[in-house]
Amino acid sequence: MENANLPQVSDEQLQEWLGLTEHQLRTLLTVYFLEHEGKDASPSAIIARFNQLYKQYPYRQNLAIYLRTLIEKGYIRRTDRGRYSLNTTKIEQVLNIKVKDVYSEFNTITTFSSDFIKQLDELYQRKNRPQVMYAKEDEYMDMMAENLVKAEHMYVFASLFPNVAYPQTILKRMKRKEWYEAIHRSVAGKTRIHYLTSLIPRYPYQRILSITNKHKVAYTETLSMLDRLEDLVNNNPNVEARYWEHALGAPMFILEGPNLGEVFFSLRGSEYSLSMESEKRPIKMSYPGVYVNSIEVAKNAKESFYSFYNRAIDLSSPQGRNIIENARKQFIDSFSG
Repeated sequence: MENANLPQVSDEQLQEWLGLTEHQLRTLLTVYFLEHEGKDASPSAIIARFNQLYKQYPYRQNLAIYLRTLIEKGYIRRTDRGRYSLNTTKIEQVLNIKVKDVYSEFNTITTFSSDFIKQLDELYQRKNRPQVMYAKEDEYMDMMAENLVKAEHMYVFASLFPNVAYPQTILKRMKRKEWYEAIHRSVAGKTRIHYLTSLIPRYPYQRILSITNKHKVAYTETLSMLDRLEDLVNNNPNVEARYWEHALGAPMFILEGPNLGEVFFSLRGSEYSLSMESEKRPIKMSYPGVYVNSIEVAKNAKESFYSFYNRAIDLSSPQGRNIIENARKQFIDSFSG
């Protein structure tokens, strides 16, 4: 929300930093504006000001849930008179922690990128240099689909949502369906896939919406994908997925097998969009990529992958199941309307 009294950041950034859903953040901001205007933040005042700000009235029952959650997180307090006020100290503490996390994450990714590019450069200078080529979207995906059948393992770095969870009914209508069908066949056979994912349900939602142009279908299928993902990580030994909170950039796929070592770097094109501002609209995507054929490069890329993977949260663990459930709840809260 733009306001002269607040720093110019998007609501989506505030949601991520404070760990809130869209409606929880809007409730917090409504209390802020009432306090800033010198008004009591009573439930009735919050409802009225909420409508002025967002052109909708929250149900009292839902508002009570949002307020209770904000109190539990320590962001607001409830007075004896039934009024609400911001706990600025708690908000400052959370934002300071986020600042430290971002710096730590930035340093980790910078080190990973620097080391990996250095390894590529060193290998390139050798006599037996790896095969490196740029491939357009269709060629790139066809190469991965063809080579996946020869792989014993595939490591997926920076997955927004594990693509193994797409349902067959949607795969038949998707562009590049051969790639996704190859993934399904592989995990049903001998290939083991390891995902490092930030688990963003709105990503498959927007992809399915791009195909169907039907919100209800995209919404229902996305919820089914969360169920399928939970079933796969718990019951299919060929599917592993670990959660990393922060998105890590464009995806990288590492294929490993006997006499096989390949790395595919996916390059997000200018048409790619994953915007919360247009989250209920279809998206267009372009995925050209860089292909590297080298067992040594694949080995080094795998080591870099595991430097993150070993610190990520296994989605088949109790903590991982909570992460899936929270992702489901936040998706429902944002997209059920």
